[in-house]
Amino acid sequence: MLFTQQSSSITRVVNGGIPGQTTAEIDERVDVGLRTDSPRVVVLFAGMNDAVNDKKFLSPQVSRMHLASIIRKCRQSGARVLLVTVHQPDSVRLMQRHSREAYGDRPPQQRIRDLNAEIQSLAAAEHVPIVDFAQALEGHGGATAEWSTDGVHLTAKGYVLLAGVVSEGLHKMGGDLQGVLCLGDSLTFGIGVRQPGAPDNNETYPSILSIRLEQ
Repeated sequence: MLFTQQSSSITRVVNGGIPGQTTAEIDERVDVGLRTDSPRVVVLFAGMNDAVNDKKFLSPQVSRMHLASIIRKCRQSGARVLLVTVHQPDSVRLMQRHSREAYGDRPPQQRIRDLNAEIQSLAAAEHVPIVDFAQALEGHGGATAEWSTDGVHLTAKGYVLLAGVVSEGLHKMGGDLQGVLCLGDSLTFGIGVRQPGAPDNNETYPSILSIRLEQ
């Protein structure tokens, strides 16, 4: 199975997160998810690997190109899209796994700022609703140990915050929310509260979102 799903009698929420993937890799597989799951809405939360994974760097412009392609494919399938901004990592803990030299003259913070600028611009250009998770997490102090397990991935509490921001955005969109595909990378999969290969649980943001949408 490409996607692991969390279902309910009211709203079907599919966890379409695959750890380590860039926007380019998500772009390559999105058609399969759209055919398999037939979502009414796609929540697109992607780009962290593009910006901070030094083995998979993509420029902000290339990330935007792939996000635009994903949006186009979603619309062609009849699905609406909700974009999500990418939060700033805790650079101290991030640099325990990466070398500063790999980032050259553009540190992770700048790469995330540049990526989010493109996401915001794309949302405006394509008239796609957007929720600012980056700002929401920053308002709670950023990717500290309270909110993030390793400076990038989220704690259970962090995923609750993410699910709340996304839920609010979906409710503002209105319309048919009975089929939601959460598309993304390890942050959608739930690394930090879920082991690779393990089934989805009630701590990932798509699982929490499913419960929120029933309330």
